[in-house]
Amino acid sequence: MPAETTPLWAWAAFAYLTINAITYGLFFWDKRAAIRREWRVPEATLLGWAVFGGALGGVIARRVFRHKTRKQPFSGTLTLIFWLQVVLAAALLWPESRRLIFSALSGLAAG
Repeated sequence: MPAETTPLWAWAAFAYLTINAITYGLFFWDKRAAIRREWRVPEATLLGWAVFGGALGGVIARRVFRHKTRKQPFSGTLTLIFWLQVVLAAALLWPESRRLIFSALSGLAAG
């Protein structure tokens, strides 16, 4: 009997949830450190995790903890990253858009 393999979408979902949980945790840690006047998580680290897939976790954490809600340009940058990821995800899920994106990326890589 052949071994069952985990589908790619399941690994992608696991990675996405993990990255967002880590980002959420970093926002929590930073908020707690701000209250206690301890070492803070650098904004570049928070935004870096957002860029690599954790924008949803960052946006949710920002709202839940009311953390960095008025801090600019951080707040605007996080919101922009989030919406870019939403558009990219929607485009990748729509077959015609997916073909256009991959052909454009292939063209960039080729030359």
